[in-house]
Amino acid sequence: MQKLEIWDWIKIINGTNELPASWEEVEKQYNQYMLSVIFSNIPELMVLVNKINNKGFTPLMHFMALKHGYKSKFGNKKVLIDFIPKKKVNKDLELIMNYFNVSEKIALGYLDVISDEEMLKIRNEDEELNGKTKIKKSKLTQKELKEMM
Repeated sequence: MQKLEIWDWIKIINGTNELPASWEEVEKQYNQYMLSVIFSNIPELMVLVNKINNKGFTPLMHFMALKHGYKSKFGNKKVLIDFIPKKKVNKDLELIMNYFNVSEKIALGYLDVISDEEMLKIRNEDEELNGKTKIKKSKLTQKELKEMM
């Protein structure tokens, strides 16, 4: 029996995949809480998930209610589940973290204090440094590497 991850359960509920084994074999892998959190982020299913959670359903009843509710709302259409927030990469934040060698929390404080001129200077220094190291790495010989060490 294969282990079902949370995304496998989502695909089973939205009809993309079938249950790979009997319910008794996979019941222990069913994560009611995570699936409720994920499906409650779909506005059309938020009320349904809330009602399901308030009923105190067993895992099988929870699964069947979610599957039926999804099917009745969307039919055979697959709703893209992309609502899990992705961490936005703030290049300036990353640059500050590397430049000052600090944590993300501290770097956020630095971003509030650093002026635009200083930030531009840090960006330029980083570009120069990255450009030089890339060039040096490709042009260094074994002898030069030994001398550096």
